[in-house]
Amino acid sequence: MRFGLKLNLPSIVIMLLCSIFNTGISQNKEVVRVEFPSKTMDQSYHTETLGEKGVLVFYESNEITEEGERKWFFNLLNNNLTEQWLQYVALKDGMVFEKTVHTPQQVFLLFTIRDNKKSLQSAFQILTYSIDKETFNLLGAPMPPEADCRTFDVVGSHAFIGLTVQKKEAQLLAVDMRNAQLTSLSPCSNGQCIIQETYHSRLSNELVIGFKKYTGNRFDADLFVVYNMFGAETYRFEFRDEQQRYLHSYTFSDDAGGIISVVGSYDQAEKRKARLKDANDELMNEAYGFFFLKFDPTGIKLARFVELSTIDNIYSSMSSYDLIRSMQRQSRKQNKDEKRSAVAFQFYNPQLVLKDNELVYAVEAFRPQFRTETRMDYDFYGRPIPYTYTVFDGFAFYGALIAGFNSDGQLTWNNNFEMRDLISFNLEKHLLVHDEQDGLLLAYILNGKIISKMIQKDQDIGQVEQVKIESGYETDRMLGEEHGNITHWYSDSFIISGVQKIMNNRLRDNNERTVFYLNKFQLE
Repeated sequence: MRFGLKLNLPSIVIMLLCSIFNTGISQNKEVVRVEFPSKTMDQSYHTETLGEKGVLVFYESNEITEEGERKWFFNLLNNNLTEQWLQYVALKDGMVFEKTVHTPQQVFLLFTIRDNKKSLQSAFQILTYSIDKETFNLLGAPMPPEADCRTFDVVGSHAFIGLTVQKKEAQLLAVDMRNAQLTSLSPCSNGQCIIQETYHSRLSNELVIGFKKYTGNRFDADLFVVYNMFGAETYRFEFRDEQQRYLHSYTFSDDAGGIISVVGSYDQAEKRKARLKDANDELMNEAYGFFFLKFDPTGIKLARFVELSTIDNIYSSMSSYDLIRSMQRQSRKQNKDEKRSAVAFQFYNPQLVLKDNELVYAVEAFRPQFRTETRMDYDFYGRPIPYTYTVFDGFAFYGALIAGFNSDGQLTWNNNFEMRDLISFNLEKHLLVHDEQDGLLLAYILNGKIISKMIQKDQDIGQVEQVKIESGYETDRMLGEEHGNITHWYSDSFIISGVQKIMNNRLRDNNERTVFYLNKFQLE
């Protein structure tokens, strides 16, 4: 499966560049691209795809209304990236965009005033956009002080905002979207909880929430609570592993029989001693294996664990740094009878895809990257004194692991997708996993290119492909790129976005520009 390009010539107020080019894959195509000017390489623009209705681009402006509210501008583009309209919505000053929920009819956008805005009261606002009517509706309410937003879901007529209050207690706000009535839910009356993950079951129209439960400031159990569409608790169950493995990086699925599946990775037993204050630190978690759980209102149905070191070809998925560390651990195990597994990863962005009656778990592997620098200082007498320190270089994403599980929770196959030279200063989503008739499409953005490959379970289909993301002029030269992302849009169309710094000495004006861009691609 290959990426191709498609064009209609759009007209947009902000900035639009069009040109014809050769993809280098199969045939000449025309580029569909729109650019928005950006002052920095930060992610100041946000997008929400609307299927064949187009894409919504929105951003915070520096304009204030007479009432002291901040203008957020929303730009609707059709599926050829042609501007349809541009309008603003006034939100409370200090609001920050948090999360979005998308349904076939509506888009729900959550904004909050974060705790560092000490001069402002903590609050949230939910902006609802009707896709068919192209209208906005806004509601909001105060939040508890020192509350951090963890999750956002919409089930039926209710929105659910998962909070961590004062960094030590989970709280769930249930908002009735019909009348703005607010209900506060405390899932842990005995002990303390931190929200890990949520899942909206479209089959039962229920909300599933996974918590870490703590007792006496120490980790106690994994708690799973199911709520109906009105915020009433349906049932809950606590999972305690006999070998004290620590579950993380998981996601959910369910079936028509009401059985909920949880698939993710686990850390080893010493992580169970973790304190409550470390619960939200994703950098603390290491993955030594995969787990697969099934439960329903009657309790646990299935629990399986697979150690990564027992998986075929797992070493080919490791970075050179982790491979060296693994060899050192193996040496210590031989010499000192160490029980710790020699294979470990750090995971981000778990995804679960139902394919050929199997649940396919895909996750990105990363590690923090540092470099050591030394500078020379001098004392009172002029004698040199060296100072050595470490500098954070970003998060190096070096690969994706893909694992297939059958209905009994058994690992039936695994595959991997190498990511090269992909470094970002924030933990952010890079990997696209898309179900195609021929298999699974894996793709990510790197240095102005789409890197992709197709897999059929543990078999690669063809070679890894690279397709250049064309800009507005043939003479453009990209100097840098951040926040590259590829998302399925509709049918066989995908949308590419990111922030680029571009140089073009042949342009009389604006020969160096920084832009947020959108490109439309199609599979061939």
